[in-house]
Amino acid sequence: MNTSAILANVGTRNTHVNITGGEPTLHDLGPLADALHKAGKYISLETNGTNIIPEEWKIDWITCSPKDRWFPKVPLKLKRVNEVKVVMGVGDEVPNHYKRILSAEHYYLQPINGDLEIDKANAVYVAGKAMSDDWQYSLQLHKVVDLP
Repeated sequence: MNTSAILANVGTRNTHVNITGGEPTLHDLGPLADALHKAGKYISLETNGTNIIPEEWKIDWITCSPKDRWFPKVPLKLKRVNEVKVVMGVGDEVPNHYKRILSAEHYYLQPINGDLEIDKANAVYVAGKAMSDDWQYSLQLHKVVDLP
């Protein structure tokens, strides 16, 4: 979609726009971010952290969801992060190294799930790890209540 189509789709009722999916920083989001801000929108962006987010985009909230399978071969390049969210499952170790290399206000562990449902074993395992390692716990509530 082009910027006009995105703005039309967002409409006037929505005040918060979250840019995610794939890796959004592979695209020049400057014109879109500018148009969204001019329309009075608050912009959050979720990224794996491997690309620089230009300051001129003026993203309001940045979530880094790093992928251990790439790190440290592909270094993280973010200068500012509001939250770090790491997806993990049963048997995974808590990636506390991200607390040393990414300064953020919040650190979340989220259980890996299927496309449409919560994996209870992962949810319980990750909740325990979050509590024992001083991370916050994040659960995809839309899957719990059956929303798309």
